[in-house]
Amino acid sequence: ALEAETGYSDRLLHGEAVAAGMVLAHQFSAANGLCPAADAARVRDHLASVGLPHSLASAGINGGGAQLAAHMAHDKKVRGGRLPLILSRGIGQSFVTDAYDLDAVAAFLDEQRSVRKRGRRANAPPPPCAITAQASPSSVASPSSSSRVPASRPATSPSR
Repeated sequence: ALEAETGYSDRLLHGEAVAAGMVLAHQFSAANGLCPAADAARVRDHLASVGLPHSLASAGINGGGAQLAAHMAHDKKVRGGRLPLILSRGIGQSFVTDAYDLDAVAAFLDEQRSVRKRGRRANAPPPPCAITAQASPSSVASPSSSSRVPASRPATSPSR
């Protein structure tokens, strides 16, 4: 949807759209109580720190939620009017669901645009009214927990 909104031009490259989409997916997940807001902020902050788009504004997207959802409605994966979304329960805990309709996605995207217009700090978590539930701090793995892949581990394909 982000690439379609920019006319599939070099205004927003595919990888840049993927980065912005990852942030939006984590923020949508946090707003729906699926993942900790701190994880969504961590993803956003990391991608911003390496110069990748991390919001609708930084991706140069000016269209509203309904317009972006209309682009999503043309996705080849739409079945029965539902688009499978890749959401997150936390960093490294993605899953696919079709539990959310495009109207919910459009409303969320409009909220993201209005938050930007109200001038929320770039590193602020999603507004509390958008979060329906949060994990307790003890249920969220810390970066040093053993459930995380060590930073020194090379990103290679599995052994044969």
